[in-house]
Amino acid sequence: MKKAQLSMQFNWIFIFIVGAVILLFFLMVIRNQTKTANTELSITVKENLDTIIKSAESSPGVEKIIQMPQNNIEFTCDFDGIDTFSSYDFGNGVSQDTVYDTIFSQREVSGQSIISMTRSWDMPFKVGLFQYITTTNTQYLIVDDDVTSTTGLAEQLNNSLPKSIKKKIITQADTVSDEGFDRYVLIEFSNTPYQKTLPLRSKKLIVDVGGLNLDTYGSIKFSSESPTTTVGYVRTPALLGAIFSENSSFYNCNIKKAYWRLNVLYNLTKNRVDVLLNSFPSGTTDCGTIYQWVNSKLSDPQNLPNTKNEAQIQYSTYVDNLKRQNENLIRGNNCPLIY
Repeated sequence: MKKAQLSMQFNWIFIFIVGAVILLFFLMVIRNQTKTANTELSITVKENLDTIIKSAESSPGVEKIIQMPQNNIEFTCDFDGIDTFSSYDFGNGVSQDTVYDTIFSQREVSGQSIISMTRSWDMPFKVGLFQYITTTNTQYLIVDDDVTSTTGLAEQLNNSLPKSIKKKIITQADTVSDEGFDRYVLIEFSNTPYQKTLPLRSKKLIVDVGGLNLDTYGSIKFSSESPTTTVGYVRTPALLGAIFSENSSFYNCNIKKAYWRLNVLYNLTKNRVDVLLNSFPSGTTDCGTIYQWVNSKLSDPQNLPNTKNEAQIQYSTYVDNLKRQNENLIRGNNCPLIY
């Protein structure tokens, strides 16, 4: 009797062991299939977004809404390293290098509706396209600088932002309540300080415009950072870059990439002007007079473009003049263009 009981106990132990092995096998199969499915989803999202980014390079001013499966996308920018965006979910992810792309975005973008917009950055020749990526889970709030006008800075900025994003103009007296967005970005101007408490997960920017309108130059203070950081901008596309960037570091990293490209084109333009000036000496033709003026401006070390605030202002003061002189070359003169 005891032998029969002992044999039955061994049978049950054997059954438990076999059952555990079978259960573990199926758990491993399910886990591997889930991991494979998540990886395939990440690859699909990465490839779709990469296609959007590449196609946008030839389409300035285009705004697109990208419908994607629920997935997380992470953007990184390292001026001395490798810039990437990664699509990941549940720890599985794939990356794509963005070394030559100037993409302003939050560090992490999630949701099924991703918004993409491109703007051409001309200084005055076309330097490149800035790309902005955000999500419908972010709300953008602009503090009105002039409630009596439809041409104020707030209205200009509102019209420059993508139409598809969640945005609205508020007054200094309005209270901003938490409406469930993942992130809030408040933009105020130096003459319209917003003193009320903001929801958590908020970024606050103070824009100080140095020119006559928004599309000139100025500074942007990331007042929600500690310590507070102030950066410079030239032209609206750069200002939008700060608005869509995760923080000042992310903005500075991308704007450095843009200025590196600007310096390359700047030197190429100067070399072209040198050649044109040799063909049309100053004083002999109207063309030569214009080339001489442009050459003097491009040869002035103070006018070299870089990311320092004072240098950006200096450079921006004659960008429009360069554009006008380039137009003057064909306006009654029929001269070869500078760019």
